[in-house]
Amino acid sequence: MTQALARLSAETLQTFAGRCFGQVGLRPNDAALVADTLVAAELRGVTSHGLIRLPVYLCNLRDGVVDATAHPTLAADGPAVALVDGRRAMGQVAAKFAMDLAIARARDNGIAAVAVRNSNHFGAGAYWAMLALPEQMIGVAMTNGAVAMAPTGGVTPLLGNNPLAVASPAGDEHPIVLDMAQTMVARGWIKLAAMRGQSIPDGWAQDDRGQPTNDPSAALDGSLLPIGGYKGYGLSVVVELLAAAISGAAMGPALENMGFTAGAHEQRTYPVHGVGGQGTGHFFAAIDIRRFMPLDVYTSRVDALIQTMKASEMGQGAESIFLPGEKEFIAERQRRTEGAPISTEIQAELQAASELTGVPVPVA
Repeated sequence: MTQALARLSAETLQTFAGRCFGQVGLRPNDAALVADTLVAAELRGVTSHGLIRLPVYLCNLRDGVVDATAHPTLAADGPAVALVDGRRAMGQVAAKFAMDLAIARARDNGIAAVAVRNSNHFGAGAYWAMLALPEQMIGVAMTNGAVAMAPTGGVTPLLGNNPLAVASPAGDEHPIVLDMAQTMVARGWIKLAAMRGQSIPDGWAQDDRGQPTNDPSAALDGSLLPIGGYKGYGLSVVVELLAAAISGAAMGPALENMGFTAGAHEQRTYPVHGVGGQGTGHFFAAIDIRRFMPLDVYTSRVDALIQTMKASEMGQGAESIFLPGEKEFIAERQRRTEGAPISTEIQAELQAASELTGVPVPVA
């Protein structure tokens, strides 16, 4: 088991990451935004989408693969729908622009959908769906990604894990926040296992010959298994349609792997220093609950559903019944008080970020 060497506060990590991003050309507001997405993932226990990705993001910005100064623009517009061109900006910058737009349009129209093309990895999907919560709306976020999943019956990875996130407000209970890849686990967790020299559980992945594997390196060169077999494969196809086909983004194997989760066979095929970008597509939606019923009626119904679940009989060995996102809220509350644990892997990535940018590594 990986031992946490120290704990650092959210503020300390936010400042460090923000300064690093500033050193490779991100504007202050954008640097703060991207840093916040990484720290938020760390606080919520989603380490696969946290600070472990900082050096790769920095390299992509430094090399011009991602445009540090790009402003997303509207490519098509309507009262309740819009298409955004990310213009090779950081995925987080494009996602913030698009989700803010979806929320604003939903305020006027009751519901709105915004698709994005020409973007990059946007971090943890829950971050974007949860932007709707302060507005007392339901938020939806999804993205396609670099290939990680073979179609059912195949061995060649042709689809990403294509995560889907949905956030709903509640009343007295925690909001419900589902953030799920369509594979058994996000590819970032496979990469972490490889970095730690750990095996992966049965049922997570297959090698490049389609054989089950517990070797994370073989999994990265093979493919991850979909949740629920063909059902997860089908969900991944649907996300590809909404995030990429309808937006004009790169699809399937045309989407570049930007480095962090790349297998040995996956190398950048585009030139750096100003040309490239992942070509990712996203899809965001916001739903104004008040167009359907009074908000307090809805949130009381959500609370009742949550309480029914949690009061139900537990199976043998279960310690509690959790709702989607509940464990992450608990982790965040604890880590905001105690600080985020810094494992040896994260410490190494912080050091790498420091060497890339000259920003001193924070000390506990």
